[in-house]
Amino acid sequence: MDEHDSAIVRELQRNARLSNRELAARLGIAPSTCLLRTRALVDRGVISGFHAHVDLARTGRGVQAMLAVQVRPLSRPVIENFKAFAGSSRSRV
Repeated sequence: MDEHDSAIVRELQRNARLSNRELAARLGIAPSTCLLRTRALVDRGVISGFHAHVDLARTGRGVQAMLAVQVRPLSRPVIENFKAFAGSSRSRV
């Protein structure tokens, strides 16, 4: 990666919705060059995707998490107690 590639990555990290023409103008390079370099960065896996950053607080979800839990000993009463505990903890968050 040279300085142009680094600049493309930096600008796209700030705003992945930039048009190729605007990105090229910001970097002072030709749009065709910018497009070729951006495609090469994607092909090489340097850029793995373009994403929307969502403000979860504004969607009513201040925190979002996925958990995996193993309950021991594996018995119906223990599982039911854990489910009751986990269900009641939602109201505390």
